[in-house]
Amino acid sequence: MSYLQNAGFYLISVLFGIVVVLFLLRVIMQLGRVNYYNPVAQMILKLTNPILMPISKIIPRWGRLDLSALMIAWLVNTLKYFLITPIQAPAILAIGLVTLLDMAILILMVALFIQVIFSWISPRQQHPVQVVAQQLCQPIIAPLQRIIPSFGGLDFSVLAAMLALQLARMLIVAPLLDTAVRL
Repeated sequence: MSYLQNAGFYLISVLFGIVVVLFLLRVIMQLGRVNYYNPVAQMILKLTNPILMPISKIIPRWGRLDLSALMIAWLVNTLKYFLITPIQAPAILAIGLVTLLDMAILILMVALFIQVIFSWISPRQQHPVQVVAQQLCQPIIAPLQRIIPSFGGLDFSVLAAMLALQLARMLIVAPLLDTAVRL
């Protein structure tokens, strides 16, 4: 493979990845009931609305799950793999779906990490990124906080959530991806 092809594949991966992350963030924000008056949430809404609004008239919501945003994320992710890999179409459709699940888990892990970093740097202040990360992680951390007590002011539920998400990547996503590649 030439250097130019490598650079092209890299640019395709990054640009398509950004679009996928934006739409996945929108879906996860809706599921986590993130405050839409937050500047970070407003930015994501403004970036995704021009593409999403016409499609959301065709594809309805299913409860709190925005199927149109999820469909766009899956199609863009699948198109990315179609452009950069020489795999058959059924495998690419499955790979696009499995890697979308992996990206959603990674987004939650990054949100947990952001929450931890902000708790060290400025525990009392509320930065917009910190608030969004906290609201994204709350559905995962809240059940764990009821099970795992805090020891001396240290909250180990975030660590347990990160371990659980990493185990989900290893035990669910990796086998699904192996199966998808074999299609």
